[in-house]
Amino acid sequence: MIIHHAPEEGAPEPCVSESWINVGQGHEEVRHFRMDFMYHLLEGNMTFEMDGKLITMRPGNTLFIPRGTPHKSRADGPERSRFFIMATPGRPWVDYVRAIGTPATGPTMPPADFKPVPMEYVKRVAVANGLEFTGGPRLPGASRSGNE
Repeated sequence: MIIHHAPEEGAPEPCVSESWINVGQGHEEVRHFRMDFMYHLLEGNMTFEMDGKLITMRPGNTLFIPRGTPHKSRADGPERSRFFIMATPGRPWVDYVRAIGTPATGPTMPPADFKPVPMEYVKRVAVANGLEFTGGPRLPGASRSGNE
């Protein structure tokens, strides 16, 4: 993930980040209590589940997720998915991403031997920044890395 705009602490403006995920990669159900999210898909295809409804996204589609709304997603291919995320206010998202991630140097995927941080740590950092993993499962066919 690359953070294109990181607001200062307490500023109301959004964070704008760009992310790439592998086919089959997706997150378990999550809620953002302090932020509204907007996803804009640039490449690949994705499926989101929000409020019990499946939403299929193609390049050029945008999805708004109001704060507090449980949702999950999966990259469906035929290639990796690339998308912008705009989180408002943006500082909690910046703090979360920086705490759990390794800065990207460009639009590449992590090496094959990359080991993500333990999910227990991710969940603790999430709570500290207004996010909650609800315990709901991932979408069928989705995994944390896309390789499982």
